[in-house]
This record gives sequence, C-alpha cells and structure tokens, in this order.
Amino acid sequence: MTSTQPKTVVVFGATGTQGGSVAKALLKDPRTAQQFKVKAVTRNPSNPAAKALADLEDKESLKSVLAGAYALFLVTSFWDKMDAALEEQQGKNVADVAKELNIQHFVWSSLPYVSKVSGNKYTAAAHFDHKAAVDDYLRSLSLPYTVVRLGVYTSEIISNFIAPLPIDPPSYGLFFPGSASESTLLPIIDPNADLGKFVNSILLSPEKTIGHSFNVAEKLYTLGQITQILQQQGLRVNLHPIDLQTFKAGLAAKGLPESFQTTMQHVLGYIVEYGYFHGESIDQALELVTESLTSFEDAAKADSTFNQLLKQQ
Repeated sequence: MTSTQPKTVVVFGATGTQGGSVAKALLKDPRTAQQFKVKAVTRNPSNPAAKALADLEDKESLKSVLAGAYALFLVTSFWDKMDAALEEQQGKNVADVAKELNIQHFVWSSLPYVSKVSGNKYTAAAHFDHKAAVDDYLRSLSLPYTVVRLGVYTSEIISNFIAPLPIDPPSYGLFFPGSASESTLLPIIDPNADLGKFVNSILLSPEKTIGHSFNVAEKLYTLGQITQILQQQGLRVNLHPIDLQTFKAGLAAKGLPESFQTTMQHVLGYIVEYGYFHGESIDQALELVTESLTSFEDAAKADSTFNQLLKQQ
C-alpha cells in the first residue's frame, strides 16, 4: 500500500534568502504542502541552538538532521567565513551523508564554473568555482541531484553597483567594470520572492529534473534596460563603465580583502567576456514554473535600499 504520509524535505539555510524562499514556498503551495513537510535547518553552527541541529563540517550532525528525509535543498554561504574551499567541503559533506542515507532528491544551489568556461583565463573566481566543483562531485556519487544556478540578485545590482556621483543636483552612476556596455546581458532574479517557485516545481517533477541543471532567472536584462528601468522608477542614474582596477580600488575602500577584490575582478571580467551563463538558456527553468515571477522593476520598487536612494536625491 502506498503511504499517504508527507515526505520530509530538509531545507538548509532556512533563515537566509534562498533557504527561506524555498521553505516558505513549500509550505504555501497547496501542491507541495500536501506532499511534503519541511524540516528547516539553519547552517550557522556558531549559534549554539543551531549547532545541535546541523554543522556542515560535522557529518554526524548531518546524519541526525537528514535521517528519514526524502529530499533536501542545500545552499552554502561563502560569506560566513569567506573560505571557498571550506564551502566546497561543506557541500561534499552533505553529499556524502545524502548518499549514505539514500536521499531521493538532492537540490543544490550552485554557480557557473568560471575557470572551466573561460579556459582558465579567469581562475580567481573562487566562490563560483568551488560551488561548481560540488556539481561534479554529486555526479560522481550518482546521487539523484538537481542543480540550480542562480542569476544575479536584484538587490546586488542596487546595493553593490550604484553609487552617488559628486555633482549637483545629486544623481547616481550604475558602475560596471571591464568592457561592459549597454548591451551587456545579466540574468536577474529576486531569490527571496521566486527561488522557492522553481524548487517547488523541481521537487514536484523529479522525472523531468533529476540529473539536470537549470539556469535560474526571471529574465535576461541588458545593462541599458536595467538603467532605463531604474530611471523610470525615478532614480537619476546613468550607466558608467569603469576599468577593473578602479572597481577593485572601490572594493578596497569598502575594506574588502585583496583576495576578494581579485575574485570579483575575475567574476566580472568573465561575465562581460563570456556571459554569466556563457550563452546557455534560462528557458528550461522557466518552463518548469507555473507561477508568475518578479520583474526587475517590481523587485526594485520593493527594495528598501532603492527607496532610500530615491529619498537621498
């Protein structure tokens, strides 16, 4: 007799942007709410309460969290310790335990393999490459996996690439390094609003998604379109391509270490030269989703940093 009991989906990083989106979507969607129950796990082992649940560096704690689970969603965070090699090991630790416990669907949040795509021209994109290395590891274990590679967050564009210009009246520059132009394409996503919709569809359609990788974004926008949308929302902003060294100096001024400055220099050089998803389509992911997605325009309207920029003009 087939069991009607809901199957457990373990969601790592459930208090963060990606994991939170997945957990909320699984609970909200009537289709997934009926089939699955969510076990929400924070990935921060520095919190004493969280450490009792899961430490991504401790396989024994992972076994207790994953015991009896049907599926999992895993996102690791480079920003916790800014150690990309450690982040890769964390992903592999979860994969090892998932294999041992016969997890039926491993959904992994990854990024493009920058050094491989660029033929080792850009080799310092550590937090991209180490995530992508976990993709290969999942395949090597013959796990029932699905990889989602997320595009650029709307919030990253607004928070990290817009800066005030020293002119009157006050206005802003959208600063993008390298040989960027108005035609440079970026895949944009509001992960908080939309990632869960993609993961829901993935878990509901294992016959279509297991063994596959999906490039996840709402739409491909040119830098020209992004600038125009921000202008239409009332922000006095223009696109300002800058050289990579100037961009790197800006990161240094924010107190970011040399290693990370070089990392971002390589990531952004790669995006301009090869394309974020190196010419691969986002259509396969979009075909999975039945719900409407959040446009860059709507995400910007709801972004607190963007609204603060408007007020400061």
